[in-house]
Amino acid sequence: MKEAIVSANQDKSGVSVEIIDSPIPSPGPDDVVVKVIVSGSNPKDWKLPIWTNQNHNSGDDIAGTVHTVGKNVTEFHPGDRTTYEEASTIPLAAMTAAVGLFVRLGLPEPWTFGREDGKAGQPTGPVLLYGAASAVGAFAVQLAKRANIGPIIAIAGRGIAFVQSLLGKEDSIVDYRKGDESVVRDIKDALKGQKLQYTFDAVSEKGSYVNASKAMDGGKITLVLPGRDYSEIPSSIEKSTTSVGDAYLKQTDFGHAWFRLFAKGLQEGWLKPHPTEVVKGGLEGVQEGLTNLQNGKNSGLNEYVEETRRSRNLVVRDREMCGITCLVALDDAPASSTQDDLERDLNASLDLIDHRGPDSRGQWISQDNRVDGTIHAVVNGELYDHERIREDLLSKHDFKGSFRGHCDCEIVVALYQYYGLGFLSHLRGEFAVCLWDETEKLFVAARDRYGIKPLFWRMQDNSQGRNLLIAAEAKAFLPLGWQPKWDIRSLKDGGWNHDERTLFQGVNKVRPGYYITCQSGHVEHHQYWDIEYPDKADDTKHIPECRNIEEMVQGVRSRMLEAVRLRLRADVPVGVYLSGGIDSSSLAGMMTHLVREEGERIGNEKETERISCFSIAFDEDSGFDESSRLAQSLVLCTMLRNKGIANRTTDFLGVKHYKKHMSEVELAARFENATWHCEHHTPDLNYVGKYALSELPRELGFKVVLTGEGADENFAGYPLYFPDYLRERDYSWPENQQLADEDRQRMCLEKDQDAADDYHSMGAYGSNRGPSVSRRMLNDITTISSMTAFSPSSLFADWTNWYGKCDTQSTIANNIDGRTRDKILTKWHPLNSAMYVWTKGHLANILLSSLGDRTEMAHSIEARTPFLDHKLTEYINDLPPSVKVRWAEGKLTEKWILREAAKPFITEELYTRTKHVSLPDSCNHHSLIVQAYTAPVAYPRDGPLHKLLSRLITKEHVEQLGFLDWREVSALVERAFGDHELLAMRFAFIVAQWIVISQRFGVAKASSPTTHPY
Repeated sequence: MKEAIVSANQDKSGVSVEIIDSPIPSPGPDDVVVKVIVSGSNPKDWKLPIWTNQNHNSGDDIAGTVHTVGKNVTEFHPGDRTTYEEASTIPLAAMTAAVGLFVRLGLPEPWTFGREDGKAGQPTGPVLLYGAASAVGAFAVQLAKRANIGPIIAIAGRGIAFVQSLLGKEDSIVDYRKGDESVVRDIKDALKGQKLQYTFDAVSEKGSYVNASKAMDGGKITLVLPGRDYSEIPSSIEKSTTSVGDAYLKQTDFGHAWFRLFAKGLQEGWLKPHPTEVVKGGLEGVQEGLTNLQNGKNSGLNEYVEETRRSRNLVVRDREMCGITCLVALDDAPASSTQDDLERDLNASLDLIDHRGPDSRGQWISQDNRVDGTIHAVVNGELYDHERIREDLLSKHDFKGSFRGHCDCEIVVALYQYYGLGFLSHLRGEFAVCLWDETEKLFVAARDRYGIKPLFWRMQDNSQGRNLLIAAEAKAFLPLGWQPKWDIRSLKDGGWNHDERTLFQGVNKVRPGYYITCQSGHVEHHQYWDIEYPDKADDTKHIPECRNIEEMVQGVRSRMLEAVRLRLRADVPVGVYLSGGIDSSSLAGMMTHLVREEGERIGNEKETERISCFSIAFDEDSGFDESSRLAQSLVLCTMLRNKGIANRTTDFLGVKHYKKHMSEVELAARFENATWHCEHHTPDLNYVGKYALSELPRELGFKVVLTGEGADENFAGYPLYFPDYLRERDYSWPENQQLADEDRQRMCLEKDQDAADDYHSMGAYGSNRGPSVSRRMLNDITTISSMTAFSPSSLFADWTNWYGKCDTQSTIANNIDGRTRDKILTKWHPLNSAMYVWTKGHLANILLSSLGDRTEMAHSIEARTPFLDHKLTEYINDLPPSVKVRWAEGKLTEKWILREAAKPFITEELYTRTKHVSLPDSCNHHSLIVQAYTAPVAYPRDGPLHKLLSRLITKEHVEQLGFLDWREVSALVERAFGDHELLAMRFAFIVAQWIVISQRFGVAKASSPTTHPY
């Protein structure tokens, strides 16, 4: 086996790591030998070798698989495993916290009479916990809360938001970054006249214990760094050093009891593992992890864990395994020349999408380099209601041999065995699935109904034959021989946004609601689900809605509650993204109702006060250029208003609210990484804001969040839908017909002009809204004009005209199959047609990508979308258009029935609020469309974004793309930051994103084709 030995450099400036070969130990009678999968590092692992001048094996915080056990061991067995990264943070750090609190400080333990099961017991007085964001400090907070010790005064820095999530209302937090004098003063203020008798200093350097001593009135202080005399501490204070070794050598009964209580706490949810950051490279990564810790890159918040070996024996993915790479040989030849080559390539591919699920990994490769066995399935995402489906299957057939555990993904194989390719209709949730049937020699790759989870495919020809490649992200193809090239026509005609194409030649998306089959080298695409709407009633049919409004509202409400309830079930804590709008606020309100009124659990949490909301906030003093443009000021005002509504919503619900504070500096710092993860461009920086927001739950120990995507698409939430709602009378619900035809037609034209003005105010084209073949193909809906408002076609080089007209509206119209176009023309109300087109394009390919999975999974966050539960949406789609958009009291109200259904769970302010912002009289525009996570679009000269885009958008970089005209691009940055042209700013964002993608992916320079392109 391998062992990492840490030694101090000669000048004591740092440490060096040497990897040596060591024999695998044999266990003693009471020993357990663990095959280490991950090893956790914390600051003492670089400090001890320097202080003691002795070589040191830092692998004491470990987790893995039991290899062998001694003869006296009864509680562990070979093959037992832990949740690797999280488990590696617990053993020594948590036990150190327990020894410090309950042995050294002598505080009452949670099983002391009167404190059992979290009861209050006798008060202990204030307890100061210094370094509360460190692993030891954070566990000390959790254990102190369990024993009802306190109130707690926690000292932290950049990890304050994380620490705040562990504290109660009676506790206080002090920011050490304010300086020593301020820290002492703030501690004394937090005491509120009480004496400070207990201090646990998990830092024990840089003046921490001096500051604590100045606030104490006698009492006890325990420290964690050995070999120091701590002479600065007054003799009136009893000082001690806490060592985890006491639990193994001196206080063995104590250690025995506490390790079992840790297990109980993890199971019940009141003890949470410490957040981690994975360092790749196995033991080779130990050096990087220790260097990062020494340089303070983790701010005491995350432990670094080094993966030492990959698990390769999974049959079905577990919850964390959210990255997929599949290689299917289409010819008789094997997929690669040797198994070692294939294993190496697949590992390299998975490494590039490791962020999608770093906790585990598996491969299936047969002896001839093919998948072996009977039926195998790999699932990315989450399947709901699987317990009921499992019971239903067991009642019909003997599947007991197929169900080895309780994982949601096990139902995939069983459903396929019973229903064949019809199994997809029985799945509920967000998923990408790959399945191999060895008996039928059939490969299946499928994507969920709305495209919440991504799945890409490409064909590959090599010397061994043809292969079908499948992956969760396009970047996963890079180690498999892919050499990226731009798809120029897709870039120009918007195919990447509106059909199955991407920015890259030959790389395609599996469409939402579709599956691919591959059998005997033949590949086919099939649709298993689509959005449907009822036939519109007209003045001759007169088929009115037979349900009354109360019945329809209750139907929506009950299905929304069910969709939220299903998505609360998890084995980790579940939070919710809160933007300040009605969509996310409804989810937060329903989540609170289900937990407090109906007894639902939030993931693995029991306590109702653990309901946690996460928001992004662009502060007034963030550095944005508020005065340069009216539109910029309006967006900022909108964000600040949303921020206030989010605050009032969390106050109304009584839940915890954590905010990611953003500035232009933060946006610029994340621009390139966010673009790499998204793999496509957008005309704003909203995706960078969502990328930053997704850091927050991960920092606080959350891996699952509920999010509000899909509400606008299903409840008609965008004001741009108004013209298409007014385009025809809604005969299906006569109760709401208050507009005469003449007034409706006039208002239709007015709302269409409003939409054009709105987009123009945001820097978009307003000249693409006239009659066209594309609009006539889709019953003249204007929504497709709004969808194509930010086309950068004017920037392309002349040679790209070789690809034809490349009209984006034509791409949208042509992407819809003939049967659906017939329904749009003759059967569906125009509002439904508009929602269908938007959902198939912008929702699936931008909102669920750059504002969804790609920016969330970049930080290993699994987002769940109750508004896209197909049982809910199928009910909503069957409702009359006039309950989604309603005319009443002289105005149109979007999402009307959602407001009614959510009314018991939201504030009056949200119930009455519309998605418009009034503009000053000096402005000719009537409204501004508001979106969640909206970032500004105007920024000052010489600011961080100006410098970033100036660095990226150079003649050399643009010419390396090959498809742009430098004469059209050269002035974009100056026009954007100097003249504050909003469209120039959006185009500059797009070009900069293309350059980042070109550099990160190594995309070949585009050139004029010598033959006809298609």
